[in-house]
Amino acid sequence: GQVGACSLARSAAVGRAVLTAKGYQYTEPRALFGADLTLIVPSRFLLGDLLTLKNRIITAVLIVGWLSIWIILVLAHRIAAPIQRLSQATHDIIAFNYSTELEIAAGDDEIGELAASFETMRKKIKNLVAKDALTGVYNRRFLMHIFELAVLKALRLETELALIMLDIDKFKRINDTYGHQCGDRVLEEVGKVLLEQTRKYDTPARYGGEEFVFLLPETDIDCAFKIAERLRVTLAERPIVWEDTVIRCTMSLGVSCLDREEANTTAALISEADSALYQAKEAGRNRTVIHPRAARRGRRRPA
Repeated sequence: GQVGACSLARSAAVGRAVLTAKGYQYTEPRALFGADLTLIVPSRFLLGDLLTLKNRIITAVLIVGWLSIWIILVLAHRIAAPIQRLSQATHDIIAFNYSTELEIAAGDDEIGELAASFETMRKKIKNLVAKDALTGVYNRRFLMHIFELAVLKALRLETELALIMLDIDKFKRINDTYGHQCGDRVLEEVGKVLLEQTRKYDTPARYGGEEFVFLLPETDIDCAFKIAERLRVTLAERPIVWEDTVIRCTMSLGVSCLDREEANTTAALISEADSALYQAKEAGRNRTVIHPRAARRGRRRPA
């Protein structure tokens, strides 16, 4: 019996060696229903399946990796780009530039809510810092900032720039006769007239008291004169009702324009427009006068 068992074991060992030499893989015997079971598989099939599985795993890892990188980049852009725009808008506000709107679409996410809140804040700051509370036009500080930029731009690009300075006629008499609240009502109406006649790129502003300034970029002296006359006629024809009284107001206007040799600063333009305004007052009020130097640049002549 022992000799037979040894012979059988040697035969099995020889058989396994022969199968291995021919390219087969086999498993160690496993007991099944009282019998030893050995699984024999060709090596070429086993190696091929392993190689295919390896390639599929590598491909899946690469796809997941690229998708992860793409998702990270998209998320980073969606977060970083709005933050950069918010930062730029903040710098604009610091530089007194309140006209640039924030180019971020309001949405339901945190960035959209932040953009909507920022836009509301920008508009409120603009009204508080840049606008005259009584008349609704710009205040003097904002005007001078815009004025400096407008002069530099016109000189650099060699474009026209005109300035209208206007003053309400006999405004002190209105205050003395009807009271300062009535005077405020008149100032409000003048502000409305200026805003009604304002183009998108014009800057109407209250210069001080009953004096107003109208800054007109890319406008020659003849066009500025027409705009000034339109302002004057509009106010003169508009009744201002105060309690039971209808008040008729007029205004005098002085017009000047940028000149690269003689009037190339904000101070020079204001001085010329103020001088022309004084001439309008001296000539009887309720009229528009172009400064003599500026009149030489246009078709009209000084009054």
